[in-house]
Amino acid sequence: MDKTKFERTLKDKIITWLFQGKVIILFGPRQVGKTTLAKDLLNDYPDSLYLNCERPQIWELIGSSNPERIRSAIGEANLVVFDEAQKVPEIGQVLKLLIDTYPDIQYIATGSSSFELSDKLSEPLTGRNIKFIMYPLSISELGEKYDRIQLREKIEELLVFGSYPDIVSRPLAQKVPLLDELTGDYLFRDVLRFDNIRRPEILVNLLKAIALQLGNEVSFRELSNLLKVSVETVQRYLRLLEQSFVLFSVCL
Repeated sequence: MDKTKFERTLKDKIITWLFQGKVIILFGPRQVGKTTLAKDLLNDYPDSLYLNCERPQIWELIGSSNPERIRSAIGEANLVVFDEAQKVPEIGQVLKLLIDTYPDIQYIATGSSSFELSDKLSEPLTGRNIKFIMYPLSISELGEKYDRIQLREKIEELLVFGSYPDIVSRPLAQKVPLLDELTGDYLFRDVLRFDNIRRPEILVNLLKAIALQLGNEVSFRELSNLLKVSVETVQRYLRLLEQSFVLFSVCL
């Protein structure tokens, strides 16, 4: 099927920071459209370059930390996107070298794992970056494709299945398997391989417990008693889930 293209409000905010001497960092969950937005920005700038850092030859090049070698690969591009930048070892140091050596080039780094990318960028790029977080489609963005009546009809479906760009326009029979695959990526590719998590069933049960309390205040102590783990473990797991964009806390 042809994918429906949605105009993202974040694009205009990013444009105002282009060529202002800052590395632009774009965080966000998997499948919210970071790569699509980055390529959309590249289309507006003919002298630009897209680098997929999941490709071994790309992260080996960038990970060399040799600015002259990287500059040679970049060529005449004045805007460069490092997609899934957390795949590159020492990406923060690499971007610091590049912006210090070639400040006229605009660098954009995207990542779907904030605890990976943030840790690698925070210290090296202090004062040299501006961060943006990209979320699934907002009601205002959906309003570009659907009128008010259509949006009201879709509210229940949006509450159940969310508003990921690749899922929102698909028939119901396709939404469930796509979401199953997406949640599997979050839990088993992003979260469970971090921070020495040895009992993944606790993480799954924690998510189920929170889902049952949706809209209510959540007590760390209650969750601790329910899962039979320490309060500190509950807090650590919740922090990991927030950093991987699985959930967000609201402090009252």
